[in-house]
Amino acid sequence: MKLNPFVIAPIAYLLLKGGSTLYNASRLNFYVAKLVPRLQGITPVLDIYIGVQNPTGGTFSIQSAVGKVYANDNYLGDLSSFTLTTVKPNQQTFFIASLRMSLVGLAQEVYNSISQGLSTVTFNLKFNGTVNVNGVPVPIALSYRII
Repeated sequence: MKLNPFVIAPIAYLLLKGGSTLYNASRLNFYVAKLVPRLQGITPVLDIYIGVQNPTGGTFSIQSAVGKVYANDNYLGDLSSFTLTTVKPNQQTFFIASLRMSLVGLAQEVYNSISQGLSTVTFNLKFNGTVNVNGVPVPIALSYRII
């Protein structure tokens, strides 16, 4: 069977483009900058300001971020952001991702805090998800400690 170059060329281009974007996007540094609690109806929401540092010479577009958040290894809720954010070369910027907290997960954390004694409470937040950078899904893991 002979391979058609008109079929192979576009596929090869997409694989190379995606691989190149993934490599460059993996050089971005993501970190939690600020947490802002609020209520949306009766649902507790935590707006998480995520900083993105770009040490490369390329411009990146963050199109979305989604994933799960855990507090002390208990499921806390789903995090999402669908606001287009441009990260310019050799700069940092921020985008806001909203964590819609599970009432069951939040109640579990409150119960654990009370049973352990409030003076020793530490929350270790962990986010595991995907960030869409220039159309390529990039896995991301962030952690943040609240004392």
